[in-house]
Amino acid sequence: TKKGCFEKISKNQILRLFAIEKLGKGSFGDVYLVKHLVSGTLFAMKTLAKRNTSEGTNWLRYVRTERDVLVGSTSPFINKLNYAF
Repeated sequence: TKKGCFEKISKNQILRLFAIEKLGKGSFGDVYLVKHLVSGTLFAMKTLAKRNTSEGTNWLRYVRTERDVLVGSTSPFINKLNYAF
Protein backbone atom coordinates (compact mmCIF):
# COMPACT_ATOMS: atom_id res chain seq x y z
CA THR A 1 0.00 0.00 0.00
CA LYS A 2 1.06 3.59 -0.58
CA LYS A 3 2.27 5.38 2.54
CA GLY A 4 0.59 8.68 3.34
CA CYS A 5 2.45 11.92 3.89
CA PHE A 6 1.72 11.68 7.62
CA GLU A 7 4.30 8.91 7.91
CA LYS A 8 6.97 10.98 6.13
CA ILE A 9 6.58 14.20 8.12
CA SER A 10 7.15 14.36 11.86
CA LYS A 11 4.51 15.85 14.16
CA ASN A 12 6.78 18.82 14.87
CA GLN A 13 6.77 19.74 11.19
CA ILE A 14 3.02 19.45 10.52
CA LEU A 15 2.31 23.09 11.32
CA ARG A 16 5.02 24.37 9.00
CA LEU A 17 2.53 25.26 6.29
CA PHE A 18 2.51 28.34 4.08
CA ALA A 19 -0.78 29.52 2.56
CA ILE A 20 -0.32 30.19 -1.15
CA GLU A 21 -3.87 31.17 -2.09
CA LYS A 22 -7.50 30.82 -1.11
CA LEU A 23 -9.19 28.19 -3.27
CA GLY A 24 -12.77 28.58 -2.10
CA LYS A 25 -15.27 29.32 0.60
CA GLY A 26 -17.99 27.07 1.95
CA SER A 27 -20.71 27.30 4.55
CA PHE A 28 -18.40 26.05 7.32
CA GLY A 29 -15.09 27.68 6.42
CA ASP A 30 -12.46 28.31 3.76
CA VAL A 31 -10.14 26.10 1.68
CA TYR A 32 -6.54 27.15 0.99
CA LEU A 33 -3.73 25.83 -1.15
CA VAL A 34 -0.81 25.39 1.25
CA LYS A 35 2.78 24.28 0.85
CA HIS A 36 4.64 22.33 3.50
CA LEU A 37 7.83 24.33 4.07
CA VAL A 38 10.04 21.31 4.77
CA SER A 39 8.96 18.83 2.08
CA GLY A 40 7.54 21.23 -0.52
CA THR A 41 4.38 19.12 -0.79
CA LEU A 42 1.20 20.95 -1.77
CA PHE A 43 -2.02 20.33 0.15
CA ALA A 44 -5.54 21.70 0.25
CA MET A 45 -6.27 22.84 3.80
CA LYS A 46 -9.80 23.38 5.01
CA THR A 47 -10.25 25.75 7.93
CA LEU A 48 -13.43 25.74 9.97
CA ALA A 49 -14.88 28.98 11.26
CA LYS A 50 -15.24 29.13 15.05
CA ARG A 51 -18.65 30.76 14.72
CA ASN A 52 -20.03 27.39 13.62
CA THR A 53 -19.10 25.67 16.88
CA SER A 54 -22.02 27.39 18.58
CA GLU A 55 -24.42 25.56 16.25
CA GLY A 56 -24.27 22.49 18.49
CA THR A 57 -24.08 18.79 17.83
CA ASN A 58 -25.30 18.92 14.22
CA TRP A 59 -22.20 20.87 13.23
CA LEU A 60 -19.93 18.46 15.09
CA ARG A 61 -21.70 15.46 13.54
CA TYR A 62 -21.19 16.95 10.07
CA VAL A 63 -17.47 17.55 10.68
CA ARG A 64 -16.90 14.04 12.01
CA THR A 65 -18.84 12.45 9.14
CA GLU A 66 -16.82 14.41 6.58
CA ARG A 67 -13.58 13.38 8.28
CA ASP A 68 -14.60 9.71 8.32
CA VAL A 69 -15.57 9.76 4.63
CA LEU A 70 -12.30 11.41 3.60
CA VAL A 71 -10.18 9.01 5.67
CA GLY A 72 -11.90 5.89 4.37
CA SER A 73 -12.34 6.87 0.74
CA THR A 74 -10.46 5.06 -2.01
CA SER A 75 -12.25 6.85 -4.84
CA PRO A 76 -10.05 8.75 -7.30
CA PHE A 77 -12.71 11.50 -7.27
CA ILE A 78 -12.50 12.23 -3.52
CA ASN A 79 -9.41 13.77 -1.94
CA LYS A 80 -7.65 11.75 0.73
CA LEU A 81 -7.37 13.25 4.21
CA ASN A 82 -3.70 13.47 5.17
CA TYR A 83 -4.00 15.39 8.44
CA ALA A 84 -6.66 16.45 10.91
CA PHE A 85 -5.65 18.81 13.69
